[in-house]
Amino acid sequence: MARGVKIPAVFSLFLSLFFMYSTSVIAELKIGYIRPQYIFSKYPPYQEAQKQVDAYQKQELDKLQKNSQEYQAKVKEADKNAILMTEEIKKTKAEELSKIRESLDADYQELYKTGGKLELKQKELLTPIIDKINAAITRLGKNDGYDFILDAEGPVLYANQKYDISDTILKELEKDVQKK
Repeated sequence: MARGVKIPAVFSLFLSLFFMYSTSVIAELKIGYIRPQYIFSKYPPYQEAQKQVDAYQKQELDKLQKNSQEYQAKVKEADKNAILMTEEIKKTKAEELSKIRESLDADYQELYKTGGKLELKQKELLTPIIDKINAAITRLGKNDGYDFILDAEGPVLYANQKYDISDTILKELEKDVQKK
């Protein structure tokens, strides 16, 4: 037979007071959330920086594609002339083409790897803007008395739209643009 656990009356009173207090504290919290992608889509400095990142990526891909086409032309030329080459020349040509192919692969990896050229360009152009957005969020949070400002695109499972302060953040960011 299982024994029942008796909770002393003092402890029961303490739990009741704790839950009443914590519920009133929670009811007084001021919470807002933002939608970062919405802010990015409406904030001109971010849009301009993203265009620059996209242009940089296109420029680098165009270079890679041009080099790849040149490589393909050399392979075709080597294949076409293979019948006229000695084994030593074929071997030398194959090594040359292999080095070109390795260089192409390395250039592609250098562009797209973690910490690569594209990621560095994104950090260079977007980090200062994201820092401004975070500063505006902090400023608004302090000035308007928010206890929490959440990222609605993060691990928030539900957010009532009335607490969305994304447009307020955009207005705060516009103040910075108007000052300049």
